[in-house]
Amino acid sequence: MDEKLEYAEMLNIPVSTSAITYKPHKKRFFKRKKDGEKAKRELIEKVNGELTENPLTETAETADNAEEKINAEGYVPTVNIERGKKKGGLKVNVIGIEMIAVGVLAAIICLTSALVPSSGINVFFREVFGAKSVETVDERTYEDFTAVLPASADDITLNEGVITINNATAVYSPCDGVVSSLSFDTESATYTMVVKHNDNFKTVITGVDYAYAEIGAAVFSNVPVAYVKDTATLCFTDGSGVTIQNYAISNGAVVWAV
Repeated sequence: MDEKLEYAEMLNIPVSTSAITYKPHKKRFFKRKKDGEKAKRELIEKVNGELTENPLTETAETADNAEEKINAEGYVPTVNIERGKKKGGLKVNVIGIEMIAVGVLAAIICLTSALVPSSGINVFFREVFGAKSVETVDERTYEDFTAVLPASADDITLNEGVITINNATAVYSPCDGVVSSLSFDTESATYTMVVKHNDNFKTVITGVDYAYAEIGAAVFSNVPVAYVKDTATLCFTDGSGVTIQNYAISNGAVVWAV
């Protein structure tokens, strides 16, 4: 048989070994371990499959071309195996995806904090990082308060701890506080108001015709809390509800007895 035809037949012999050349890749965050044996097996299977599908024709022309290419160029078929790419050349970066996810989550938290103050995440951060409020107990007694007269000194009298307002006038709270009780007497058509200054000191105003503050409202010594057309009374009580009597009225002010 012609030597060229014999050489052509040799080219149809299945490949049993190969040399693998890896194409250099760009620097990554981490290196992938290259499995040389696995790459060789894949390459051999690929080449053998192509020989099976497209066998060489036993012609002198085919053998001549193959032999001339090998002798002239030292040509050996190689296959470049590229890793880390998807179809269309799109590279997938796991670190990048994670960073994007973190950014989206941070944006959602910021929007939720701004738009929904009562959201669970806001409550969580307030509980963990918020300043802890410390409740202070006001333990002062009535002697520690500076009290003013509920009306003009010309319109009031004092008898055994009870101040009587005798003329039509506005009524003031002697000290700042909060309205803790407000009731209406249908027989006299007047109001009774209790102003709480703290747990140890209260002011009780009885018989006013108009009340300017409701329960829970803050009141101040320089703003009227009621109005009386004829007569009303005012007294001070301690934490037990006992009327305080040891004080006097001097120079338009309440003076506690020492």
